[in-house]
Amino acid sequence: HEFFDEFSFLEQLGWNRCQIHIALAGDLFHSRTVHSKADGLQVFQQVTVDLIAPAELQLPSHVLAQMRRQGFEVRIFDDIRTYMKEARKAKLWYFTNLHLDRFGDKLKDQADKMHDAVAFREEWIPQM
Repeated sequence: HEFFDEFSFLEQLGWNRCQIHIALAGDLFHSRTVHSKADGLQVFQQVTVDLIAPAELQLPSHVLAQMRRQGFEVRIFDDIRTYMKEARKAKLWYFTNLHLDRFGDKLKDQADKMHDAVAFREEWIPQM
């Protein structure tokens, strides 16, 4: 699966491996495909990763540390509204579903709030 993602990113970037700036949004904590980006994005020489998720769903600290050890620039945002105010936004986005079945009782009652924090809105398209 990871090779397919990197192939898609390379295709979008015209096969240029010099740099990538990508936004990862959604349930970053539970998503194995997002965790695998720490390895897969190494095909690029310069990597900027914007992580968009509420604190409860942010990337696990060991994966974040791995990205930083590999020289990735990592920026963290609690919600997509805040991110959309940034002057420097990624051209490539990777969304992952909220894994509600893995939330546990504590977060299940916050599912709507979590979804709202990472859902992209049509009105933001012109800002891209």
